[in-house]
Amino acid sequence: MKRTFTQIVRAAVAATLIAPAAFALDYPSKPVTIIHAYPGFAFDAVMRAAAEKLQEKWGQPVVVDTRPGANEVISANTVAQAAPDGYTIFAGTESTFLNNPALYTSLPYDPATDLEPVSQLFNVQFGLLVRGSIEAQTADEFIAQMKESTGTFGSFGVGHIMHLGMEKFNTAAGIEMKHVPYSNGGQMLQDMLGGQIDATVASTVLATRFGEGGKLRMLAMNGAERQAALPDVPTFAEVGFPELEIYSIAGIAVPGGTPSEIKMAIYEAFAEVISDPAFEAEIVVPNGYEAVLSTPEEFTSFIADESPAAADLIESLGVSLAQ
Repeated sequence: MKRTFTQIVRAAVAATLIAPAAFALDYPSKPVTIIHAYPGFAFDAVMRAAAEKLQEKWGQPVVVDTRPGANEVISANTVAQAAPDGYTIFAGTESTFLNNPALYTSLPYDPATDLEPVSQLFNVQFGLLVRGSIEAQTADEFIAQMKESTGTFGSFGVGHIMHLGMEKFNTAAGIEMKHVPYSNGGQMLQDMLGGQIDATVASTVLATRFGEGGKLRMLAMNGAERQAALPDVPTFAEVGFPELEIYSIAGIAVPGGTPSEIKMAIYEAFAEVISDPAFEAEIVVPNGYEAVLSTPEEFTSFIADESPAAADLIESLGVSLAQ
């Protein structure tokens, strides 16, 4: 009988935890801080829930500190400059792990050495989300409408997954839309609900939260299969774009030079928390996340493999930012 990915992860974590240690690791022996850039969003909710469970496991306070802005550069740099002792953990997305090295002309830290990957915790499938008042009811109708009259799409900033994902959709659909970047995600949402912008790409959370009453409407989703939270929404493949992929990742990293045994301790703790069936059912799935839980080596390889494609996309759009 085939085991599910989650079952394999649980077995691997259990085996690691019961394996005899070569030495006793005194970690953590003081409070741990997790720093990320997304206060008030699903990312924040998941990280705070994980922090509570980590605190129970470790017997030490685990604090979540949000440092929003600049496509995660502020939060990433804060961690990159911290002591490499495992007590300051960065949580971020493809912005830091894939895009920013190509997007910015310079960064205040060296992404190759100042942050060391620990684990890709999650994937987050994204879809085409439109304002509820728009006439189009399907992806085909939306594309036809945008070809007749250029529309607008919003994002959390130049180079954010919402920006790059919509540009990928526009290219696949053969349309052009005006990009309206926001420094405040809450304001973008308010403008979309108010009809000032036509579309964006987002996870299932916004669609389920604002779908009732027709405030927002998801027209197509990423993924090999339809999302359980939105069973009536077709996949990109179903609406004619089998090669189109728009999804986000969420992962953790530590300052460069952090001992490997501490990185493994952090990975094992996060994996144990996130692979717990109750946590998965109550926190992970409702927030539109899918557990990945790669090891430090696997996450490092993923970044190396995916970075060239991210750089090519950014170059093709002709966008760059100064920090």
